Formats: sequence, C-alpha cells, structure tokens
Amino acid sequence: VALVRRAWDEGVRWFGAFDVATGGAVRAAVGPEARIFVWLIGGVDDLAAGVAADLDLGIGDEALLDDLATLTGGPARVHLKIDTGLHRNGIRPEQWDGALARTAVLIADGRAVFEGIWSHISEASDADDDDARAVFLAARETARAAGLDPRFSHLAASAAGFARDE
Repeated sequence: VALVRRAWDEGVRWFGAFDVATGGAVRAAVGPEARIFVWLIGGVDDLAAGVAADLDLGIGDEALLDDLATLTGGPARVHLKIDTGLHRNGIRPEQWDGALARTAVLIADGRAVFEGIWSHISEASDADDDDARAVFLAARETARAAGLDPRFSHLAASAAGFARDE
C-alpha cells in the first residue's frame, strides 16, 4: 500500500495488479481515479468483483467472455490476451476470431468496452520473442479488421521492457 500511494503521489495513474483482490486493494489505496489492470481472473465471481471495483480486466480465456455475458452491471473494460506461444493463459490464435466475435456481441449488448490487446513474451531468445511479436501484431490486425480497434496494445515481459525497443 505504501508503494502504491507513493507511486500515485509521484504521478502514476495506471497500475497493474496480479489479480482482482490485489486490484481492489490498489483501488482502496488510491481511490476511484486510478486505472488498474488485472490479469489473473478466476471466473465469474472475480469478473463481478472486477467490474464492481472498476478494474480493467485482462481476459485470457474464452470461457470468461461467456461468464461476462451473464453479469449484470458494467460495462466491463476488456483487454483480450492472445497466446503468443508462452502458453501462460491467453486465447489461442486458432480461437481468436471466435473470441473477437463474442467480444463484439458483449460490446453491442453494453456489457463490455474493448480497451486493448495484450500478451507476454517468453524472453527465451530474440528469435522466439520476434515470433511472439508477429503473432501479437497479427492478432491486433485481425481485431481491427473485425471492427475492434484496441485503444491499448501491451506486449512485454519484465526484461524485455528494458531490453527491447520495440
């Protein structure tokens, strides 16, 4: 909490939190004006809590889109995660079109706002990371072609955030 409050005092307005519970703790520490992105969502209860806490939700499983359709309230701010080869959750490329179609329905129904596309890279090698980046960029172009233009695109890993300009 001390770190989050210090970051807020220093001008940070976006925070990343591992899960909805942590995102809720960040929200309690800094208030309603912060944007908080969470990337581990355990199911419909987490989705409901995330929407109630006004969190940005990293959706890496098509089943979560089905769960989101059952919720009242919202709309949820959704960032879809494409699996770029790390296999640490994420929607597989062969399922990406279906996830985009489900997201479009959620948007049309007023249950979601499409905010972004995101993923992790493995940092196993530059070649692997280049391949992952290509999958990511293709997924973003597919979303745009489907009429879903992400406001945010975030692809990184801790060391890559410092070591790779792109």
